[in-house]
Amino acid sequence: MSKEKEQIDEEEKLALEVTVLSADSLKPPSSIFPFRLRPYVTVSNPFASMREVRTGINETGTHNPTFNQTFRVPLSRSFFELPSSKDDSERGAVHVNILSKRPLLGPAEIGWCRICATDVMDGYKPPAVRRRLSYALRSPRDGCKGNGYVHVAARVVGPGVDRLEVAQPKPQPGWCRVAIGIPVAGPAVPVWEQRSRGAWSDVASFGRK
Repeated sequence: MSKEKEQIDEEEKLALEVTVLSADSLKPPSSIFPFRLRPYVTVSNPFASMREVRTGINETGTHNPTFNQTFRVPLSRSFFELPSSKDDSERGAVHVNILSKRPLLGPAEIGWCRICATDVMDGYKPPAVRRRLSYALRSPRDGCKGNGYVHVAARVVGPGVDRLEVAQPKPQPGWCRVAIGIPVAGPAVPVWEQRSRGAWSDVASFGRK
């Protein structure tokens, strides 16, 4: 078996271990029927063959719930492929959605974010090292800044994870910081652009000093 084929096989067996820790500052969406927040989180990868997994419903945390539940999400090859543009930067990403159970009308969407390869494969720490990430939620209506934050821990697990090569994307002119849906401790410009300037930043750490 060629080295390239062996690497592809190993990539297809890799998974992202995601621990949904907590969320805070959640607000229910506008509704003519007010309801009490009963939040839960779903995690999925639409680019891999897997069912959606979800946390239990938090009945007591309301706006600042705690979950502490861990899932393993299969990764597709697209997760490891370099984005060619800003619009392509979330291809293969793992989706995290926060919803609230409500009577009669079905679940209400509160907000969402995506965990991308660059969040856990930044070249600063090995992909197998657990990182704590904090994401500002996007609005389920238009993808703009929403209300609240979700806090997770993530790492890549599986065969050959220690041999994963972290590819370095080329700097993309005009890219700027997107403060929603990515770690809120992220750099002002993409991490690969930071590296091209000789600066390193641990974009995947939460509560960084």
